[in-house]
Amino acid sequence: MSVLREAGLGRALVPLAILLAVAEVLLILLGIRVGLPNLLVWVPALAGPGLAAAAFLRAAADATGDLRLFWRRIGFAMAAIQVAAVSQVVDVTTLPYDGMPSIGPRTLLLYVIGTTMAIVALMRLPGEGRTWRQVATAVLDVAVVGVAAGIVGWQYLGWAVGRFGGHASAWWLNLSMSAIGIAGVMVIVKIMTIGRSPVPKASLWWLSPIGVTGPLSAALMTVLQPWPHLSGSAAVLPFVGLFGVLAARAQHRSRPPARMTLPPLYRRGSAVPLVATGLTSLLTAGVYLSTGTLSSVHVTGMTLLLLLVVARQALALAENTTLLETVAHQAMHDELTGLYSRRYFAEAAVRAHTVLLVDLRDFRSINDGLGPKTGDALLIAFAHRLVTLAGDRSVVARLGGDEFGLLLPAEEPFTERLLASTTDPLHANGYELLIDISVGLATATPAPLDPSALPDPSALSVPPALPDPPAPSVPPALPDPPALSVPSALPGSSALTSTSALPDPSSPPSPIVLPDSPSSSSPPGTLASPGPLATSGSVAAPAEATAPLAEPIGVPPDPVTGDGDLYRQAEIALREAAAQPGQHLVRWDATLRSRVSRRATIAADMRRALTENEFHMLYQPIVELPSGRTVGVESLIRWRNASPADFIPVAEDTGLIIELGEWIIDTVCAQATAWPSLNSVAVNVSARQLLDPALPDVIAAALARHGVPPHQLTVEITETAVFGGGRALATVDALHALGVSIALDDFGTGHSSLGLLRTCPVDVIKVDKSFVDGLNGTPQQEAIAVALTGIADTLGLRTVAEGVETEDQARRLYELGYRLVQGFHFARPLLPETISDMLHTDRREAS
Repeated sequence: MSVLREAGLGRALVPLAILLAVAEVLLILLGIRVGLPNLLVWVPALAGPGLAAAAFLRAAADATGDLRLFWRRIGFAMAAIQVAAVSQVVDVTTLPYDGMPSIGPRTLLLYVIGTTMAIVALMRLPGEGRTWRQVATAVLDVAVVGVAAGIVGWQYLGWAVGRFGGHASAWWLNLSMSAIGIAGVMVIVKIMTIGRSPVPKASLWWLSPIGVTGPLSAALMTVLQPWPHLSGSAAVLPFVGLFGVLAARAQHRSRPPARMTLPPLYRRGSAVPLVATGLTSLLTAGVYLSTGTLSSVHVTGMTLLLLLVVARQALALAENTTLLETVAHQAMHDELTGLYSRRYFAEAAVRAHTVLLVDLRDFRSINDGLGPKTGDALLIAFAHRLVTLAGDRSVVARLGGDEFGLLLPAEEPFTERLLASTTDPLHANGYELLIDISVGLATATPAPLDPSALPDPSALSVPPALPDPPAPSVPPALPDPPALSVPSALPGSSALTSTSALPDPSSPPSPIVLPDSPSSSSPPGTLASPGPLATSGSVAAPAEATAPLAEPIGVPPDPVTGDGDLYRQAEIALREAAAQPGQHLVRWDATLRSRVSRRATIAADMRRALTENEFHMLYQPIVELPSGRTVGVESLIRWRNASPADFIPVAEDTGLIIELGEWIIDTVCAQATAWPSLNSVAVNVSARQLLDPALPDVIAAALARHGVPPHQLTVEITETAVFGGGRALATVDALHALGVSIALDDFGTGHSSLGLLRTCPVDVIKVDKSFVDGLNGTPQQEAIAVALTGIADTLGLRTVAEGVETEDQARRLYELGYRLVQGFHFARPLLPETISDMLHTDRREAS
């Protein structure tokens, strides 16, 4: 409640001060026309300093530290001014009027004391540190204002002597007004030089007019001399109160906001010296026009003023030059590490012999786990390591985040030292951290890098424009690949070693016959399996470069392959290295160039292929042991222009996997309506799709559109896609809530964790082919396959063994407890029509 009362009081002071100032002006205007009692004009005048003192002390009560001391001191100074005003009222009533204002030595002394207290309060206000240029600029500004004030003061004294002669009261008055005028100049100078301070600039500027009220009151005394009942001091004191109340109000309104704000930038207070110089020039010109001559003081003062202004401008130009150099340095250097920036690196790379890019793997995990301070310390330590290893003839830059770039005169020794250094920990914020790196390297054949030829980082030059690159040529259309050869089925389903030995996609799979086994006693299992969109294959590691590129530096770069642009080539190589967990270094070579060109061609053709319906689906049966009856299928996408191992990664990189995945889901759901007898129709979903929050809605809409029961659809995902949790795991939870089955594809080859089986809503485990290949070998080779079926049974999960290629594997899986299998031993991925014929045959045999 007290705070509210204080706030209400503060708001009431401003209109009251305005009312007093207006009343004083009206009284002065009225007093010029009619006679008024001598003390009437002093009623608003006495209240003005009192309001200011109250406002200052209230501001002190709301502040702390240096700010509280300042407002308390300035409040006491204003209280002294109030006492001086009361003393002047006493003088008006007791001293006879002899042509001079009724103001005695006691009153003048009190005014000087109050003014001095205000000066002390302002001078003791702390400010920020300054550079020597800023200090010199402030000194020149002070000198300009001081010389201008001296010229004005000299002119004032000359006028006062001519007006009042040698009267003692006149001299006391002039001395007092000069002291108060000096105080006003010091207030202005302090405002110019203080920079950032606890007191808002708005408050200081509201205080500055108070300093010129003394000389103004003396001028008004002369103007009002024909009316003895009026006083120049009484005319200005209400405005002293008004400006003081506004200054305190500005302090109150500048309390720190709730949200964080950036600190104000340093700005030179050049307006006041310019104004002072302009006014002094006008004064001097007026004196010359009225008298026809100038005194030596005027000439000397104006000459000195001109020299100070010239020096001030020269210093300003020097400061601007330094500022431009600082901006140029900041533009070409990284703020955290002090290395060169991406801009400088890109300019210098045009003349480089070898461009090497380095990325810190899993830096985000370190930054999130140990905090940004440790992350910054790690970047600084790694930057120091790069500079130490690279030497003086190389350029080291931080390109952004955890990516660094180097321009080297030669490649081999540095690359070996860099890769070897990863075994040594880096010290960062009290931690010893081992880091893993990815390196992309591109080398050309021009002359070795000459550090003297590199662009000057102090010059903010715009890199010269390269000639327009030729329009990217559209690669010739690839010849249609031969139609999918359908191998003939082999009776007995022996091991498949080549495509010629694979069964015909148009023929149904043949059941295996296990001796002494019940024909169909095993219950049919429903399938639920997640995994990538189609058969995924890792891109082969780039081969070692056998020869450097022969393209000369400076040819227009190819926008697709990066030919002619070492920086672009190194970026492509770095992405290849980062995408392959087991590989640290990738060199740009002909093999990588061909692969990049092939990917660009695939990316350009994929959208057209999706629009023109060039993709189609095949379905690989999932059979039940021992009968060999088909109980489910896994859908696999195919395209005649490229294999899934080629176009699926491109679709994920370009984001087309989202649109392609929606088409797959809709197509599979539409096909599932023709196979109501199947327990499961599985569709692969990629990690990129799981990050799409709209995926559950897409699947729900497809199920509803085609009337497919949710339990018949199985979504196959990979362990890696959901191992980190987050949005991907939330999407899987949403899919499971729809009633869709979830399967972990290729289980045991990714980020395998038994905890994943507990946190992820899994229904089916699909055992990877690598574990099936180890069957019928040593007990150690079969151990994992045995353990997985035991874990699945305990957790109530179903298991599907993938990649079954021989009858012996199928037999052994049945002995280990597996009841659901798939693989080439039973069937290749088949056309939908073949699956329908096969299911019809199964129903006919069952009946």
